[in-house]
Amino acid sequence: MIKNADLSNCTSSKEINICDINPAPVFKISHDGTILHYNETAKSLIGNNSDSLNIRSIFPVMTKEFLQQLSKEKVAQFEIEHNARVYLFTFKYSSADIIFYGSDITERAQLQAKYDSEVALYKAMLNTIPAMMYVKDIDLKYLIANKSFCDAVGQSLESLIGKTDYDIFPIGKADLIRKDDIESIENNKTVQKNEEYFKDAHNTERWVSTTKVPLHDSQGLVS
Repeated sequence: MIKNADLSNCTSSKEINICDINPAPVFKISHDGTILHYNETAKSLIGNNSDSLNIRSIFPVMTKEFLQQLSKEKVAQFEIEHNARVYLFTFKYSSADIIFYGSDITERAQLQAKYDSEVALYKAMLNTIPAMMYVKDIDLKYLIANKSFCDAVGQSLESLIGKTDYDIFPIGKADLIRKDDIESIENNKTVQKNEEYFKDAHNTERWVSTTKVPLHDSQGLVS
């Protein structure tokens, strides 16, 4: 059920003014989905200049069940894509009504999508390399590793992230790995070891050569 914007339904003229001057879409609905008030940006969100809006044409997800869920969440956020734009809405639920505050996050969403795509490509490239590869942060916790390394240590990437070598290797082996890591970081140099004994998670004995290279941030500091 939709009805025209009626200023008398708002709780105060101050609330109406804040709503109307807000450059982002803002609107208020009753618990049954009736729109009580909305600003011009909310109206233009669907390219509709009429005095009434159809709530389902704006937000198909806002079914009766969705509105009922709002009463449990009280305050939450969700994203809506419309006309090649992405909007982040925060809603506040009260016993009287539900108010929605929107913001255009299209640029941020595009940057996030680009970042996610680049990370996916980076991971795919790493996983095609048969050599064991990984990256740690300055605290020597794992940030990422390729499939070869994960298989060798018997860890999934998800379980590996955030762990240190002491969570994976015997303490003696972890001490040696940490020693080389610290040497690379403190001296800001590549550390190479030609032959190291290594028994993987499948009890396969290996002799490996390792190369540890410090990574730098945009200011040239080891990160």
